[in-house]
Amino acid sequence: MKKIALLFLTMVTLLSCGNEVEFNTPGFQGNKDYNLWRATYFNATIGTNGMVTITAGNNNESMIFTVVSSNTGTYTLSDATISKANFVDFNDTVYSTSNTPDPSVTIYPEIGEIVITESTPGTLTGTFRFNAFTSDGLNSVGFNEGVFYRVPIIN
Repeated sequence: MKKIALLFLTMVTLLSCGNEVEFNTPGFQGNKDYNLWRATYFNATIGTNGMVTITAGNNNESMIFTVVSSNTGTYTLSDATISKANFVDFNDTVYSTSNTPDPSVTIYPEIGEIVITESTPGTLTGTFRFNAFTSDGLNSVGFNEGVFYRVPIIN
């Protein structure tokens, strides 16, 4: 009887284990104000001048990165650089790293960055983090621990 109970317990244990692994290849997501934000569409384009535009979004919000090159490396996002991040929320409020924050919000704005870790023919992979402000500098949105993986480059 003990052997049957042990066999039954072993079978239940083996059969109840799930294999529900989800793959997000390719993918684009980040922590927006410390909440998971995931894009349902994303792509990248390279202009004739070499500038890269990465576009991502979901049903309610979108973001656009503009980076000076598709080469691997770290690109700074601030009001003093060409590379920038723009984010449009569900209320159509536009936030940009090109906007300077109001001094009542912060005197020392955090400088964001995009790190392209892999640039293969046809895809880009990397990480990002930034704080972006509205044009009046009074409101902000922040992304930390963002990642984009094998974002397709379209022509």
